[in-house]
Amino acid sequence: NTANAATCPDEFVGASFCSVTATAAECDYVVWVDADAMILDHERRLEDFVDVAGGADFIVGEDMADTDLINTGLFFCRVEANWTHELLGRWWSGSDKRWHHQVCWDQTGLCRLLQEEENLGYGGAEPWYSWHGGRRHKRVGQHTVVLDCGSFNFKHANNCSFVF
Repeated sequence: NTANAATCPDEFVGASFCSVTATAAECDYVVWVDADAMILDHERRLEDFVDVAGGADFIVGEDMADTDLINTGLFFCRVEANWTHELLGRWWSGSDKRWHHQVCWDQTGLCRLLQEEENLGYGGAEPWYSWHGGRRHKRVGQHTVVLDCGSFNFKHANNCSFVF
């Protein structure tokens, strides 16, 4: 309902955000793509990312910003995984409500959640970011794989192979 979106943004965003959990039972994954994202390689199969991630429940790309470790402009959620449904709920409800109207609140909220629950990020012997020499595919906890930004979702079209 577009009219409600203008007057009730919290409910609209929350419903849109959490609607990922209520999507088609006939698919293995739901793929979230931000409205401002552009798919550059239409030949690339989505299943290729699932294969690279070893069938993880949640697949997301690393970010280039120094403030967030991951980029939520593109992510995959395994439909059958209860953990993923619960993650989406905690991501929305556990994020500070004042962030819900800020730029990149979703990235910051998910980073905080995965840092607390899955030990996302720094602290290892090797660098986090792939462009600093870190691994291109990072397993985070039992459920999440973070893919390098160049092959998944990147903000510079000339350095990206899938989504810009």
